[in-house]
Amino acid sequence: MNYSEIVSEDTNKWVKKLMENFSLRICGIDVFVKDSINNPKSFCIIEINHDPNLVGIYELGHQDKTMQIWNEVLEKYFKQ
Repeated sequence: MNYSEIVSEDTNKWVKKLMENFSLRICGIDVFVKDSINNPKSFCIIEINHDPNLVGIYELGHQDKTMQIWNEVLEKYFKQ
């Protein structure tokens, strides 16, 4: 398992297109990557989670990042 915050513009566009096609505002995408995280043509989608829980990132030792992501989501979508 790997976690990366830095991805290519191609990967970013690929994710945005998936989210648009599935009408998702937030999601987690699990993929097998043959080549590089920056080459979406080599991705094999395992699943698209409409309600990601971020446990994998947390268990990889990124507890602070997990909390930061959830804080950003809560502020963006539930701000009054």
